[in-house]
Amino acid sequence: MVSRETTRHNALASKLVTDGVTPAATAALPDAAHQPVRSSPWSKIGPVACGCALAGAGALVAVLDPSAEGSRFPACGFHAATGWWCPGCGLTRATHHLLRGDAAAALSSNVFTPLVLFAIVATWCTWTLGAFGRDVRNPLARLPMWAGPCLLAVAVAYGVLRNLPGHPWQALAP
Repeated sequence: MVSRETTRHNALASKLVTDGVTPAATAALPDAAHQPVRSSPWSKIGPVACGCALAGAGALVAVLDPSAEGSRFPACGFHAATGWWCPGCGLTRATHHLLRGDAAAALSSNVFTPLVLFAIVATWCTWTLGAFGRDVRNPLARLPMWAGPCLLAVAVAYGVLRNLPGHPWQALAP
């Protein structure tokens, strides 16, 4: 049960916050989440250059096999230092398989590949459209607050499980 004093305090606090602010003044305030990026010639260079770099990297990964002997792709630093598979191990190999049309091999290299690639493409598209004056929201920003910690917990669990010995867990290793 709420006491009269608490109700009175809440009413006074509300009055202090809204005192002197008219509805017209609050309607004129910009909503940062929906504010379009000002389009200038210089603001377009970054997303276009990044898109070209992503396309070039994708073409390189599609042509060169990262799992081939003597590959030019760097090895995972975590795996080189510890001998364990990190949650990201196999993403380059999985991207190679996916760009070659082998979805099953891509998922066997790393099950997070579709999620990671979607996040990269969605973020780049949002950045590019915003730079060209479109009012867009990143689809990743629509996720609930608990999605980030849950995804982190799943990634950590995946990293632990793929390093366990035995039959079902070794299938998670790249």
